[in-house]
Amino acid sequence: VSCHPSCQCSDAENSLLGGQVLLKRRARSINSAQFVSKAQCNDALRVFTELSELDEADVLAHTGRGDCLRMLEDETGAFDCYMAALEIDPQDARALYGCAMVLKGQQRMHDAIDYLERALKAEPTFDEARVLLATVYTDLGTCLKVGGRTDEGMLCYTKATAVDGSYAAAFYNLGVVCGERGEAQQALLYYAKAVELQPTYPEAHCNIGVIHKGLGQLSDAVAAYEAALAASPNFVLAKNNLAVALTDLGTAAKTAGDQKAAVRHYKRALFFNSAHADAYYNLGVAYMEQQKIDKSILNYELAVQFNPAHFEACNN
Repeated sequence: VSCHPSCQCSDAENSLLGGQVLLKRRARSINSAQFVSKAQCNDALRVFTELSELDEADVLAHTGRGDCLRMLEDETGAFDCYMAALEIDPQDARALYGCAMVLKGQQRMHDAIDYLERALKAEPTFDEARVLLATVYTDLGTCLKVGGRTDEGMLCYTKATAVDGSYAAAFYNLGVVCGERGEAQQALLYYAKAVELQPTYPEAHCNIGVIHKGLGQLSDAVAAYEAALAASPNFVLAKNNLAVALTDLGTAAKTAGDQKAAVRHYKRALFFNSAHADAYYNLGVAYMEQQKIDKSILNYELAVQFNPAHFEACNN
């Protein structure tokens, strides 16, 4: 660092200024989002702490310390750092976002929303704040819904979609509310939007299947459950639902006189849920009608094994 000729700077002062400039450069090169270990957090924390001691008015020093402390699970210390930054610059978007992160972790959703809205007002293109605000609105909506305040919860989900039109979870939760209210077509629209935004959203695909099955659209239900399992192969609810839908599809095929298709559907149902008593029972019926008595009895016995109260299987 060079001084103007008229300045009377000592070598020590020049050294101090040069060190501060280098420290600021190092601090600005740190990306806390890339931290993968506590050691990295601690190293960065030392840089930001040293910078804040050299220049108490450096906003980055305080927000950087806050980010490090938050990652090290010191929420109180982190919040204090963010507030110190806001005392210097009340419109600093990173500090406002940091406060919101701490508040969300404390389940103080309304306060988190306030800080995030201020962050977006200060920096409208702050995508991280936008996503977090949509997340907080959605989480708040779910809390309200669970507490019996469904209309207020739905309003929060709607606000989340307005804040971030690409946040799939908000559309999914709107679909859940509509499904619970019996508004099947509207629920399907919301679920469709959720999977458009997030094609591997297993819960949304599964709920699409539930709606289609309720409407008697068995082939569509099967396709939706299969999509759920393609996204999440170990999704137990989707497996069980698919087994039920395939069993119903088998019965529909049997009623239409297609015994081979019926047996194929029942067997496939058992592939997804090997304890599905109704599939064993219906497979037993199909074999009985084909005069395959031994196979029929075996499947009736399996139906009773998995559901001792299965009256039809016991009777047969």
